[in-house]
Amino acid sequence: MSDLTITRTTTATRHVVTATGELDHRSASRLREAIAGVPLGSGHHLVLDLSSLAFCDSSGLTVFIGAHERAEAEQAAFSLVGPPPPVHKMLRLTGLDTVLTVLSKPAGLLHP
Repeated sequence: MSDLTITRTTTATRHVVTATGELDHRSASRLREAIAGVPLGSGHHLVLDLSSLAFCDSSGLTVFIGAHERAEAEQAAFSLVGPPPPVHKMLRLTGLDTVLTVLSKPAGLLHP
């Protein structure tokens, strides 16, 4: 069984969704639903904090793409922050690191 914990931290325009544990085909729908519940609009920033992700399969990549597309449709910024080396490697090998904004864990972006 997949163990994924999802937390949200929100300010007026910055929404940080943190995924901790294993993101796979069993847990991807929970992250997708959590992201869908984030109110986005022009000038907002959706941040997915991946720094505590232990595992991610292609289902997780699909969630990242969907989040990016939603943010783009809502005229909001979107970033993946702090992916661990195996996840960063998947993003690089699939070319998603050239489509999505992927950042190391910058100070001030994750905590309001």
